[in-house]
Amino acid sequence: MTCLNHASLAASLAALTVTADAAAASKPKSPAGKRPAVIVIMTDQQTAGAMSCAGNPWVRTPAMDALAADGVRFTRAYCPYPLSGPCRAALVTGRMPFEVRAFDNAIRPADADMQAGIGHRLAEAGYECLYAGKWHVPEVNLPDSGTGFRRISKMNDPALADACDAALKEYDGQKPLFLVASLLNPHEICEYGRHETLQYGELAPFSTEECPNLPANFMPSTYAAEALTLEHASSPRYHDTYTYTQDDWRRYLYAYYRLVERADREVGRIVGVLKAHGLYDDAAIVFLSDHGDGAAAHGWNQKWNLQEEVINVPLIVKPPKG
Repeated sequence: MTCLNHASLAASLAALTVTADAAAASKPKSPAGKRPAVIVIMTDQQTAGAMSCAGNPWVRTPAMDALAADGVRFTRAYCPYPLSGPCRAALVTGRMPFEVRAFDNAIRPADADMQAGIGHRLAEAGYECLYAGKWHVPEVNLPDSGTGFRRISKMNDPALADACDAALKEYDGQKPLFLVASLLNPHEICEYGRHETLQYGELAPFSTEECPNLPANFMPSTYAAEALTLEHASSPRYHDTYTYTQDDWRRYLYAYYRLVERADREVGRIVGVLKAHGLYDDAAIVFLSDHGDGAAAHGWNQKWNLQEEVINVPLIVKPPKG
């Protein structure tokens, strides 16, 4: 597939309204509505290979697999920066992180960039723009104003499907719908790696015998950049995997895939809500993640580098029926 990144994806979604307007002008409007609903379902810190439809035998993702079966799975989709805030700034503004000076998780794009962003552009094109879940540009939750979206839920993975259901019960269909449902998981792997409490409950006990094999590229390259080694050593809070044994890494991978499955269950619930409201078939649905995770490749967890597992992200597009 052609390489895509978040900035180009955001620009493409915004351009969809122009295409839809042109199509609406050239043929009669359907009684159900003028333009297709656009639904974005997003995870956090999911590497592209962490789906069973990607051939991974250590994780089961039936909801993501079903979306892929109904649409197109892009295998060469890349985030523009190996960190949440800059990636999400690119998605929101349609510009590369360096253009909006989003170099870390604490930087908010300028008001002018936000005003030209996807929420405002689709709202100006007549869409009802709703947002549920994690925002992180840079606030964790969507601000009350300035984004073009109306918040229907703060970050709370188990509550997103219900929040979407409640909002859709009030949705009158007078405007086409643009809905974003943004999940935290599998980002809980950060807390797992730091031996902290997981936000949505601890994992069930498991044995090392249940854990995945290490990836073929587990060992760091002989000529790996020294900066990566220094980062491991100097940031133990984020990389306490510095002292991991191989069995520790296998347990890390097991936990990571269980957290992906947590996200998949919520994706399935959100899709169920869309189907219950008659929106699934005729909607353009985009599934993606903001960035990946080291996933034990080259002995790396977290993000912050440009290895494949960190920057290659899931991207599935289910087009409207017909």
